[in-house]
Amino acid sequence: MTFGYPADVTAFSALIIDADEAASSSIRSALAPFGFELTATHDDSEAMSLAKTATPDIIFLRVELPHVSGFSVCNKLRRADETKYIPLVLYASDVSAEIFDQHRKLKTHADDYLVLPFRHGELVAAVRGLMQLPEPGRVQTTLATRADQRRTVRAFEPDRDRAAVQALDIGFETAREFIVHRSRDRLELVAVPLATPCSKRFPLDLDADPWTDGYVAIDEGSVCGFIATSLGSWSSRLTIHHLYVARAHRRRGMGRALVEHVIAAGRAAGAVTAWAETSNRNYPGVQAYERLGFVLCGFDLSLYSGTPAEGEFAVYLARDLREPERGRS
Repeated sequence: MTFGYPADVTAFSALIIDADEAASSSIRSALAPFGFELTATHDDSEAMSLAKTATPDIIFLRVELPHVSGFSVCNKLRRADETKYIPLVLYASDVSAEIFDQHRKLKTHADDYLVLPFRHGELVAAVRGLMQLPEPGRVQTTLATRADQRRTVRAFEPDRDRAAVQALDIGFETAREFIVHRSRDRLELVAVPLATPCSKRFPLDLDADPWTDGYVAIDEGSVCGFIATSLGSWSSRLTIHHLYVARAHRRRGMGRALVEHVIAAGRAAGAVTAWAETSNRNYPGVQAYERLGFVLCGFDLSLYSGTPAEGEFAVYLARDLREPERGRS
């Protein structure tokens, strides 16, 4: 059975946790051109229930709530399996930058932080750094499916699929990137806003890495995604060499379907971890991996030296395959 949003229903959903109607209205106004359906509450218990059952695409959480601190609610959201990978923006009118900086260092930190009053452009930039947004006024309907037979994952067939994979639109936009803070005996990876949002497209060279197993995602007969992996014989590590989803098919479950497919195959073959590398500029990609249960595990400041990606650095993520299934459903 297939079900989805009718054409006149919005493609994205957001939860606002705030008792201040003026602040909630400002968020609504800023996101209206992008087709968001927004739900608001100021009650922390109701907020947790809504977040767990409705699984919004993003959560906006006010620190100053009537009966509880938003920091406490953030901690609960980050510890609950159903909500820990939902992008979360924490905002406040009476919290110093130093307090926010301290909160960023916690394991249960938010994905971004804003100080009221904020301009619409600030909010939209923060959201763009966490999820793929359409151009204002050109909202595309996103289908939510449980068993859509038009969408499948199958093995990559070089003669049949190579041209289609190389033609995928794999560009992205980001308003944030990772940088490294250095001290005498410490290196710290920190996400920071870009002065100007940027667009990027990674080169897609299928022969660049020694992958062994490839799969494509198919939607209505067309290739819309690709993943390639290999399994280390000594480390039992499942390396993801390529993972791409065409721009028009993002936020429709294609990336999750590809990743979960190779993880299931990897587990069956004895893999104990899954591992991926991306650029520090690919902040949206890192967020997507984290929603799939991956965690940041390292970086390499010199890997791209002498390459077309000179000036960027490699960021590594891993997922323990011995743990229970994680990530948003």
